[in-house]
Amino acid sequence: MNEQKYEDQWFEMDKTTYDWSLRAFRTLKKMLKVNIKLHGGSDKIQQGSIFLFNHFSRIETFIPQYLIHETTGDYCWSIASSEFFDDDSILSTYLKKLGVVPHDHQRLFPLLAKQILHGQKIIIFPEGGMVKDHRVIDDSGGFQMFDQMSGVIRKQHTGAAVLAQGIEAFKATVRNAYRKKNVSKLRYWQETLEFEN
Repeated sequence: MNEQKYEDQWFEMDKTTYDWSLRAFRTLKKMLKVNIKLHGGSDKIQQGSIFLFNHFSRIETFIPQYLIHETTGDYCWSIASSEFFDDDSILSTYLKKLGVVPHDHQRLFPLLAKQILHGQKIIIFPEGGMVKDHRVIDDSGGFQMFDQMSGVIRKQHTGAAVLAQGIEAFKATVRNAYRKKNVSKLRYWQETLEFEN
């Protein structure tokens, strides 16, 4: 029998740590005199639930959360490589407090879906690593990714789309159960997803 790498339930985001991190990032931005802008209306950001970013360096993994919070006041969960959770280090504890979930968590989909259903935002770096060469389109206009670890060209990952479609399918199932007055199923989902009503 395979032993689970992580607890089924993940940690709750620690908003005090998150707010402290936002202040630290804001201070660093001012000290370095860096001008970072988020283009697109705040209404689109407010309406969105899943945001995809590619990054070229590790520090860029903190920028989207900062920009979204500055624009909307919303907190964001995100996914990171499991290598950051291999031991019980200060970094892994800090990431857990920020609402970061390892990419190989056995319940990644339900954990993220629950956060979205509760109105939280999710940030996904869909290629699972840094896009060092900045190339995502081949010479014929098709999408591609060069995987630096394996040295192979591959298709883009589709986990974010699967998550979005899965949530929409679940919402349709809930509406159907409501129409059919299937109270036991609705109560089960209410308890499982920790909704008050």
